[in-house]
Amino acid sequence: MKWRFVITALLLVTSVWPLALPTATTNVLLASTPPTVTTNNATSITPNSAVLNGTLTSLGTASSANVSFQWGLSSGNYTNTTPTVAMSATGTFNANLTGLSANTTYYFLAKAVGDGTSNGSERSITTTAVAGHPWSMFLHDPEHTGLSIYNGPNIPYVKWTYDSGVGISQSPAIGLDGTVYFGNKGFHALNPDGSLKWTYVNRCRQASPAIGVDGTIYCGEIGKLTALNRDGSLKWTYINDIWDSSPTIGPDGTIYFGSNDSSLYALNPNGSLRWIFPTQGSIGASPAIGKDGTVYVGNYSGEFFAVNLTLPP
Repeated sequence: MKWRFVITALLLVTSVWPLALPTATTNVLLASTPPTVTTNNATSITPNSAVLNGTLTSLGTASSANVSFQWGLSSGNYTNTTPTVAMSATGTFNANLTGLSANTTYYFLAKAVGDGTSNGSERSITTTAVAGHPWSMFLHDPEHTGLSIYNGPNIPYVKWTYDSGVGISQSPAIGLDGTVYFGNKGFHALNPDGSLKWTYVNRCRQASPAIGVDGTIYCGEIGKLTALNRDGSLKWTYINDIWDSSPTIGPDGTIYFGSNDSSLYALNPNGSLRWIFPTQGSIGASPAIGKDGTVYVGNYSGEFFAVNLTLPP
């Protein structure tokens, strides 16, 4: 009887033990690993767009992962997210950003979501100046930073000279192909070697010229703003009491300038009027544009304005 009891006990233990084993095995299978991702350098950077690049280096324990980019204007503060893309294998991915502001720094990182979430390291890009021109307007850019992305010579020497015959009082603008534009009694375009490319006979001598995205050159002459094609032919004129306000071009191509009639003007790229902002004094200064689209300008009466078309809340 004692021996039979021991056998029965062993059988009971044997029958109970397998019932507990699946529970332990299930807990092991539930362990998960998130995907891994790296942030790569951006490419195809223009004044208003860029391509963000990343690499999904591991899917983790998931069969696929959703990848995207987070980006914004401040380091560590990503207010925007690109559309997600599902990936079932490791590899590179990218996203196109459009509608960016020229000459502006943006921060971004790659993100992957699978059995968990992981982020790549932060990287940054700085969009180029408007139209990619080396010096497209008075003080370089819409914000009038005067900051060039190129270094000057360590030791100065005369590369070439051009005698226009009349004094020059305005700053030049430099096109994407190296053409140098300036005015005095006439408006001149010089090749990079200093030879004359063309001359347009007008009185664009008080204000510095500006160059649009499509290569159109804008200059203020007495009584009107003139738009010239790249070959020096007339594109259009806008009659106005402009004198010495150098035009400023926004990222969307809008041309801003001040006038002796005490108003700030905004023109569309085709020369049509977009809006007029009246003040109480002549405006000879060149308007500056902030990253949020606010236009800043002062007048000869001592007033300084921050102009924004969006009404405050």
